[in-house]
Amino acid sequence: MQHLRRFWQRSSHVKWVLADQIIVSGMNFLTGILLARFLGLEGYGQFVLLYAIFLYANTFQVALIVAPMMSIAPQMQLGEPRLQYMKGTLTLQIGFTLLLCLGLLVLGQFADVYFPRWNLPLYQFPLIASIFSFQLQDWLRRYYFIYQKGKSVFFNDSISYGGQVIVLWILHHLNQFTIERVFWGIACTSALAFGVGALIEKFSLNLTDARQAFQKSWHTGRNLLVAGQIHWLGSQGILILGASFLGTRAAGGIRAAQNIVGPFNILFQAMDNFIPVQAARQYAEKQLIGLVQYMQKVCLGGGLLIALPCAIIAALSPWIMEFAYGVEYREFAPLVIWQLAAAFAVFYQLQGFYFYRTIHQTRIIIWNTIISTTAALLFTYVLGQYFQEIGIAIALFIGQLSGLIFFAIAISHFLKKTLNSTSAPTLNS
Repeated sequence: MQHLRRFWQRSSHVKWVLADQIIVSGMNFLTGILLARFLGLEGYGQFVLLYAIFLYANTFQVALIVAPMMSIAPQMQLGEPRLQYMKGTLTLQIGFTLLLCLGLLVLGQFADVYFPRWNLPLYQFPLIASIFSFQLQDWLRRYYFIYQKGKSVFFNDSISYGGQVIVLWILHHLNQFTIERVFWGIACTSALAFGVGALIEKFSLNLTDARQAFQKSWHTGRNLLVAGQIHWLGSQGILILGASFLGTRAAGGIRAAQNIVGPFNILFQAMDNFIPVQAARQYAEKQLIGLVQYMQKVCLGGGLLIALPCAIIAALSPWIMEFAYGVEYREFAPLVIWQLAAAFAVFYQLQGFYFYRTIHQTRIIIWNTIISTTAALLFTYVLGQYFQEIGIAIALFIGQLSGLIFFAIAISHFLKKTLNSTSAPTLNS
């Protein structure tokens, strides 16, 4: 009877997690469509460049807090040890985000000198407010995943991401749809979701726990931080580089094509919230053999899952672009095919990230990111000059493919070396 109860609880959690990823990715997909339609191609391109700053700020949070937390917490005992660690990460999250926003506020005073076309002084405060609120809500949803509270994360994300779509529609209805108000909308819905969750969970803060949490997280996070910076350069940095010689219109077209592939985020975000936790448990229970067997199942099942949708979307890409965004975006349909190819490579590359994060050997992730980013930047500069937007899309695919090939070689070498030895791998970075 007890085993049946555990199975039902686990099954219920997985269902809520899948429902959550559907609503998050679905709302993000709708948000992208609304932004592209209501801001226009040029306005959407400017929003994309500003949002690159938003994503850059998130690289710090993911590397230093979220990613280590998702791998460390599931391996800790339930009860006081894990509770203290989670309390410490929340304290660390709030303090870190405040410092990050303060730094962005200072840097924003000089940004207008180097990027006058971005009009940063106009958007600085709503952008910073959205970063602060989003990061707190993102920590909360990871907390729910660690404690397997799938139902809670579903309703909390419904407030944040669903509310975001509602706010955008209201702004359009009131003829008040501007980039500035879009960022304020993100800030308000994220803050509301975090506030509701914090009141229900009755969180408390502790500086001592924060210091201990940082010591645990830093071992893994320091390498992920470097990798995150390089990865941002190879994705968002490429959009900025492309916009520098093709204009904001190109940035808008490329991001619109990426949004069409956005539904795959249902899978990718589910992986990021589910696979690291399960991989950590497999590694704790069955060592390297259990981890490898689990990752092999994920690679096989996931590859089969996304192959057919990729083919369908590629065939219908011109119609999809026009239907979603309007006729002015139809010319960017060929970019969708290259984005689909890149997404396929990203899926398998993510498994490499999870593998090395689980065994706490994150230094290899830095080399992976350096290789993929260098390839992407090099080909962006070369192909973008001759083939414009499609050249940038090809460069993004080449970057992801380079990283995937590197991971395949590195993991194969690691397994041959480790499995031939008599001892389990040590937890060295």
